[in-house]
Amino acid sequence: MSPTTPDQAGIGSTTDIGHNGAAALPFNFQSHSDAFWSSFRSLSNAFLHTHHNTAALMQVNRKLADELLEIARRQQNYALEFSEKLLHQMSAASPVVKHVDSMRPESFDEYFDSAIQGIREFGQAIAEAQVHSLETIREHTLGLVQKAEEEADHAEAAE
Repeated sequence: MSPTTPDQAGIGSTTDIGHNGAAALPFNFQSHSDAFWSSFRSLSNAFLHTHHNTAALMQVNRKLADELLEIARRQQNYALEFSEKLLHQMSAASPVVKHVDSMRPESFDEYFDSAIQGIREFGQAIAEAQVHSLETIREHTLGLVQKAEEEADHAEAAE
């Protein structure tokens, strides 16, 4: 008999049938026990949990990005208002007064104090947005740990 010719019995004969009557071919899903499938169940559950965690993390990061964009918009608006106020004040004065007023230290101090205060406020807003996203991730993680502990307790109680 050559390797290319099938044997006498052929596929589907009584020699291919397992002990429970199902064909013992590798793709016959009925011929495998629960012990065989438990590793696949565990792996698929792990993939589902990973997908759920990834989706939650992406949602938190999207929310953080939206908050940071809003902060950047506010910062841009603030810078434009600051520049506009400075330009209006400089253009409103006469040429002689303009030079004298623009050189006064008090006016520079006001502008720079206002700018420094704005930078501090925006820095604080960015820090608060990042802390909020970290707290959300922590709450999600603690919820997952609590859920896993409840499932383990439930499994122990079922045994």
